[in-house]
Amino acid sequence: MKIYKHLYTTETTKGVTGMIIKKLGGKRPLKGYWFLTVSGDCPGLMEIKRSEDVSGKNFSDEDLAIVGMASSKEEAMLLSGSILMDIKEKTGSFDVKKFFGRE
Repeated sequence: MKIYKHLYTTETTKGVTGMIIKKLGGKRPLKGYWFLTVSGDCPGLMEIKRSEDVSGKNFSDEDLAIVGMASSKEEAMLLSGSILMDIKEKTGSFDVKKFFGRE
């Protein structure tokens, strides 16, 4: 799993981003957060995953990249829209995988 260097966050996760990332590597699943992810085999643009699904000792997905973090599913959906608009503004397209270097 990789964490995007310029991780997109919401207002509620900005102050705790470092702590959340540190806990992702722990043995227990992290609860209460939502991540926007991109992987090489994902047919869509991005996926929204619960923190429980991308953390803990039983999780290992080398191809997964976390590009955004939110404290609720609703925030994650809004953040995904913001990310798409940012990508469109910077590149002129909605090519998420190319933007995040996941092709």
